Amino acid sequence: MALDILVVDDEADIRDLVAGVLEDEGYTARTAADSDSALAAIADRRPSLVLLDISLPGMDGVETLRHIRTNPALRHLPVKMRVSNTVRGTVEVVLDGIRVDEADT
Repeated sequence: MALDILVVDDEADIRDLVAGVLEDEGYTARTAADSDSALAAIADRRPSLVLLDISLPGMDGVETLRHIRTNPALRHLPVKMRVSNTVRGTVEVVLDGIRVDEADT
């Protein structure tokens, strides 16, 4: 059975490109366009890995990571955050994501 990877990005072209490359490499890829959809997809079927864009509409990637890390059943779920060139935040936003993830270790 192929590893299941959830790709979370609000930009459809990036989301579809990453999912397509993963599928070409033999992985099962699911996608979500926002944090609410991502959390619902995780609740529906826990993925092996979440590739999470830091810049999402509404609840951003850092807050989504915080939701994942505070759920005891998901706190060890592997999450890799992606910082795109469209991030409208600052370096502090990236550091917040690191702090959330390191707080669990």
